[in-house]
Amino acid sequence: MKKIWLASYPRSGNTLLRTILNHCFNLKSASFYFSDFKGNKKVENQVGHIEHSQKGIVHFPNDALPLVKTHEMNKDTSKAIYIIRDGRFSAHSLWNFWNKKISIEDVIKGKHRFGTWSDHVNSWNPTLRSD
Repeated sequence: MKKIWLASYPRSGNTLLRTILNHCFNLKSASFYFSDFKGNKKVENQVGHIEHSQKGIVHFPNDALPLVKTHEMNKDTSKAIYIIRDGRFSAHSLWNFWNKKISIEDVIKGKHRFGTWSDHVNSWNPTLRSD
């Protein structure tokens, strides 16, 4: 079965959604990023995180939805749930998350690996996305 993306611009609530899916629906999810929680088993259990194998393969339980978190720009046509948070709050939170090591202006202008908030939303095209 093809993966289903849980996509969002960073600091938009992806981990919160994963936690809700885990606790309310017993749906586990993986992450595009290896060692997303740096091996913190307590957090992994709360979120329902499935870690990659040493070969980078994710093994989902039988009959599980293959939910995979990402903050990357869209690169395929797989199904997706796109989480949107007000871009002003996402940018400010990302700036704080990075300990203000880059200017807030550079965060807003997308001068980092995730690009601008609007380019990210547009790459996933959440209002027109089909199968």
